[in-house]
Amino acid sequence: MTAGLSMRVVVDANIVAAALVQPRGWTARELSRKDVEWYAPRFLRDELEENAAKLAGFAGCSREAFVRRLKGLEQVRFVPPEELAAAEEHPLVRQAALVDPDDATYLKAFVAAKADYLW
Repeated sequence: MTAGLSMRVVVDANIVAAALVQPRGWTARELSRKDVEWYAPRFLRDELEENAAKLAGFAGCSREAFVRRLKGLEQVRFVPPEELAAAEEHPLVRQAALVDPDDATYLKAFVAAKADYLW
């Protein structure tokens, strides 16, 4: 990370869901930090929308209200599939795929975004 620049952090579905379920909670406050550039694979938005009814139940709101929260999630930059595909052969991604194929997509986002951290 270069001095004076934001750090780049890739977040997974659990982090984003927690922030949406508890918009005044610690995770949501962290995601609102201006000194961090947040990234996630683009499919994450679709996955959260597909599970909106269940997550809305946890949040104590309607599905529609939860979807509005999701659409208001402007601080997370979603890495497009073509950029994820370009990171497919990176050694970190290949190693992650051997350990847990589900996590490999987040490592692709990490590589594509040139992130400093994965949360």
